[in-house]
Amino acid sequence: MIELTDPRLTTYDIVLDADDPSRGPGREPSDEPEALAGRLRLGGPHSVRLTPEELAGDPVQSAEQPDRGKRRAPSVKLYYADVEQLCEQVAGYLRAAAELCVGEDGSDHSFRMHALAQRVESGLPTWLARVSKMRIPSLHRERLAKLAGGQELSHLSDLVNADVIKAVLDEEEREVVRKTIESRMEDERKQLERVGGEVAGETIPGTEGETFAELSGDLDNAETAKEYLDRLCETVRDMGLHATDTAMEGAFAVSVWTAPGTGATVEIMVPKQFVLTAEGAKAVAGRPARAIVRGADTGARRVLEEQGTQARFVTMEYLLQTLAHLVQDLQHAFSPDHAVEELRKIRVSSIGRDW
Repeated sequence: MIELTDPRLTTYDIVLDADDPSRGPGREPSDEPEALAGRLRLGGPHSVRLTPEELAGDPVQSAEQPDRGKRRAPSVKLYYADVEQLCEQVAGYLRAAAELCVGEDGSDHSFRMHALAQRVESGLPTWLARVSKMRIPSLHRERLAKLAGGQELSHLSDLVNADVIKAVLDEEEREVVRKTIESRMEDERKQLERVGGEVAGETIPGTEGETFAELSGDLDNAETAKEYLDRLCETVRDMGLHATDTAMEGAFAVSVWTAPGTGATVEIMVPKQFVLTAEGAKAVAGRPARAIVRGADTGARRVLEEQGTQARFVTMEYLLQTLAHLVQDLQHAFSPDHAVEELRKIRVSSIGRDW
């Protein structure tokens, strides 16, 4: 007998036929079958949990494991693959919930949920979960788990110097692992700067045939935050937005973009070295800006997991994809007001999704 009592599910009852021999002798067919052993009930607002007596009377369980005169609680065999699949499913629900984690004051709390999802899915701390996702054969989950009690490393590739890794990998193997981690991280960084193939060739309105792919290539080659934001502002001005000259405020390059029609504004920020630090995360937590980052260091991740933030931290890939899809959907109806409105509508940060 199986019962799922989630009230959000539609109620379904699957019962044995009225004349099924499993019901036992002497039962007369009826329009309303009794709630007896052999019924499968899925959810519904009126669902109730089965009693121990009903569970113990399950004919399937009784056939597989006779009672032998003793009342036994039902049992289920679980294998590693079952647990792994269950954790993946729970992590999926947590990631979905993260998209809704916005407080009444507009603060983004999605980082905490994304971090929890990674820990549930991998069974490892967040920073080791990133390594686990790289699928490096010599750094399988059981081996990484031995590092869980240690301090989080600023450079993931440095974990090859840990004693538990030295004990099982020789120097040549550790060097291969180090280069693999660094290569994968660089590939991830470049991916976050590139727009997807389906919109990469979309022409940017107001420009002389420039595509979003060409813009992302130029931005990827920028060496400083100011140079990066200057190049981006140049393009959005061509699109019809009003953009202030880039100014340096503390650790950020800053520009304010204004919709010419509605007057709505959105503040765009880029951190020095393109990586968000703990100090940077705290500095902009109270500003409803859109901060473009390539990643976040250990301290920044810890800050964002512990507190909400008014700012939204997005990758360049996410920002360009947002604008490119907007242009693609609206075509000739596109206006610069739409661009500002779309950026203001970003509900939660994007960088937490690959925490």
